[in-house]
Amino acid sequence: MLGSAIVVLHVLVGYRDRPMGIELLFYAVTFAAIAALMRIVGARAARVARLEANAGSST
Repeated sequence: MLGSAIVVLHVLVGYRDRPMGIELLFYAVTFAAIAALMRIVGARAARVARLEANAGSST
C-alpha cells in the first residue's frame, strides 16, 4: 500500500525518497511563506471581525 502511494507521489509531483539539499531548502521556504501568509490573513480577518463586533455592540 505504501509503495503504491509513493509511486503516485513520484508521478504527480516528482517525489524522491532522498531529496537534494536545494529541494529541502525550497520546501522549507515554501512552508514558511505559506505559514506567514496564513498568519497575516488570519490576523486581518480577526481584526475585521473584532471591529464588526464592536460596531454592532455600540448601536
